[in-house]
Amino acid sequence: MDADKKRELRAAYKERPREAGVVFVTCSKTDEIFLADVIDAPAAFNRMRFQLSSGLYPDKRLQALWDQHGESAFEFGVLQRLDPSDADTNIAEELETLLDLCLAERPEATKLKAAHGARSAAR
Repeated sequence: MDADKKRELRAAYKERPREAGVVFVTCSKTDEIFLADVIDAPAAFNRMRFQLSSGLYPDKRLQALWDQHGESAFEFGVLQRLDPSDADTNIAEELETLLDLCLAERPEATKLKAAHGARSAAR
């Protein structure tokens, strides 16, 4: 691939709309659900899977479940989306509020201990 094509692809990636919101990870073997607020859901899922597969995930409970049951026992998805046009200038605060609301609606859910780079760009 030539340098111009790489630049074009890199620019297109940076300009793509990000899917911000609250994501979930569920374990089908235990019915446990974990929630996190993220700025870019697809990137967060990739990072989560990589960290879990490497045994490096910061949330010990989720890592233990992954180690015990394997990737096939997990589902990743977006629970609530945050429309960027609806968010104030501080998207991190908007995401935190949205996460708090989702946790209040699902008291059985666990808030993930790390946002997995999800909000690091907004901090």
